[in-house]
Amino acid sequence: MCIISYLYTQNLCNMQWNKETLRETRLKAKLSQTALANELGVHFRTVQNWEKGITPIPITVNPALDKILGVSDTPDYVSREEYNRVVAALDASTELNKKLTDIIQSGIRGESKN
Repeated sequence: MCIISYLYTQNLCNMQWNKETLRETRLKAKLSQTALANELGVHFRTVQNWEKGITPIPITVNPALDKILGVSDTPDYVSREEYNRVVAALDASTELNKKLTDIIQSGIRGESKN
């Protein structure tokens, strides 16, 4: 299952964030880019790049954005079971990415030998 689908079906995030919704909601919450960045634990230029559309907003920050910007109806905690499910889903997608990378790289090495 796609991690985006998982997050939404499990109600771990409520909004699909993009540069417009992020900037608009941040301003309504009266937060500076620096303040939001501090809350998220990222550099303020990261938030700037998201809002300019230079860098896509990672789906992994959606639940945090929901909570910080006041659009979350989820509790302040996640059960151990739910946490374990999210970690397992992330581990599975990481493992799949590694396997796909290995396949692609082996194909590229095979082509370069010819």
